Amino acid sequence: MESIRRMFDLKGRTAFISGGAGILGRQHAEALAEMGADIILGDILIENAWEIAEEISRAFGVKCRAVFADISDMASVSA
Repeated sequence: MESIRRMFDLKGRTAFISGGAGILGRQHAEALAEMGADIILGDILIENAWEIAEEISRAFGVKCRAVFADISDMASVSA
């Protein structure tokens, strides 16, 4: 297992997860955080995303923050 972690070491990288407050978004964020990536959770359910971001930060020791993002609205994505 250690060799796999070395192969997928994501320390120093940042991942943006759209739908980060949902079940699949959270699972993707946790998997990437486990490999060392910092995470940005984008979602329209910002309160849920904030809560999940705090939990991921504590559990994996990475930076994790939540931002409002509606991927169906290009202005929201650009912001």
